[in-house]
Amino acid sequence: MFSLRFFSRVGQIAIISLVIAACSPTGDFGRVSQMPKTVFDSFPNPADPNNYALVQSDEETKMQNLMQRFVSIIEGESWIYNIRLGARILAGAVPNQTDYFLWLKSRPYASSAGRYGALSNDVQLDVMTLPAVFDAICQVQKTDARRITAAQNLSDTSEQALQAIGVRNQKNRETVAIFVSRVQFRYDSYSYALENLLLESPNELAREVDNRLNFLAAHVQTASSSQFCAA
Repeated sequence: MFSLRFFSRVGQIAIISLVIAACSPTGDFGRVSQMPKTVFDSFPNPADPNNYALVQSDEETKMQNLMQRFVSIIEGESWIYNIRLGARILAGAVPNQTDYFLWLKSRPYASSAGRYGALSNDVQLDVMTLPAVFDAICQVQKTDARRITAAQNLSDTSEQALQAIGVRNQKNRETVAIFVSRVQFRYDSYSYALENLLLESPNELAREVDNRLNFLAAHVQTASSSQFCAA
């Protein structure tokens, strides 16, 4: 038989989660014209020293490592790096989806085929990398749910631990939101680049890029709808 104290704790967890969610800004993951500021933010560290003593799970560590790998594969020292540098030099400049195309044009390719090839490779790399990240996000979502279940079934969970669970769940959601904004921005940038390459230097290679973009679009839809466990 569950005690009144148990039901009180269940209510506390629900209230904490609702309050935190209400304070969290929601984003529109549709087609964007400018890069959200969160795209350049560091991923929140779930092991916040101010967040009680909740340890970072293996699932959370894996998710963050895969997210950082996704970001660094292409963004490391290439177009995103140069866009960031430019935005810092031009006070108030906000990177947008045109920047990848401008960066692509600035590269010393011998022909337009080289630009189409680079674009195609970048898109394909994202398509190949995202499924593993989605699975990692799914595992973190399951871990968050298990924490709540554990707290509901333990009679001596402290108030501090309950609050820590709510805060951790919110931080994990914020981490995923940042990642989704990065995925959306990459897709928008690639789409803009393909459209403008077709205008400036039409080439049959555009068909291959478009096909790969269709696969990436499916991943973007999965991310924007938070259907990571169904991917």
